[in-house]
Amino acid sequence: MTPILEVQDLHVSFQRGHDSHVAVHNVSFTTAAGETVALVGASGSGKSALALAIMGLLPQHAYVAPQSRVRFEGADWLAASPRERATSLGRRLAMVFQEPSSALNPRMRVVDQIAEVAVTHTDASHTSARTRAREMLARVGLTDLERTAAAFPHELSGGQQQRVLIAMALLLQPALLIADEPTSALDVTTQAAILALLAEQQRQSAMAMLLITHDFGVAAAQCQRALVMHEGRIVEDAPMAQLLHAPSHPQTVALLHAARQLAFTP
Repeated sequence: MTPILEVQDLHVSFQRGHDSHVAVHNVSFTTAAGETVALVGASGSGKSALALAIMGLLPQHAYVAPQSRVRFEGADWLAASPRERATSLGRRLAMVFQEPSSALNPRMRVVDQIAEVAVTHTDASHTSARTRAREMLARVGLTDLERTAAAFPHELSGGQQQRVLIAMALLLQPALLIADEPTSALDVTTQAAILALLAEQQRQSAMAMLLITHDFGVAAAQCQRALVMHEGRIVEDAPMAQLLHAPSHPQTVALLHAARQLAFTP
């Protein structure tokens, strides 16, 4: 099966004056259509920097080494023009960001932000796009739809904002979803509902998903495979069952031990 995402020798550093910090160190992996891959690691391991590099959303002070390759649906993503990337972002490639308050436009009502995705990438009218936006808000479990749809982001809780981002990301059934801690701000019941929605979306459209999480419980329930990051490197790439029962890298062992200790803490 041809990979939908191919990352090869991706190397990212951040330049600040004369100082340089390597965030992603020669990372390589692939993701196939319909596959859910967990990206697991401690804070500062490079997970979010890797995701932003794949999306083409790194800040200006980031440096991507010339040997780095990212291919999305067979196209050279790093060499794509801003217009070519804009055509795919939100339509074929979507991301749920870890901080919803900074990802949403504070000056736009929720329904208009979601509808804008459909208006930008399809021939939908503003009226039909708003209807689809309200339908997605209901699918991600938001209630009091008229009030929520008309709200500005600051009028919603962090968990509600996160669900708005998920609704926006899933609106056009992307080929690849990068989800950076998509359920971290949600209660356990809502978290289960959102994960079930993501799984349903995958069954319907063979969407691939890169799920960034520190929660091995979420990863084990949702993912077929896991990548473990440590100090900017992928130190383990294995099927989830193998990783959980026979981890090969000390960092994976440490993360699993910490997760199990936390799970049994009264």
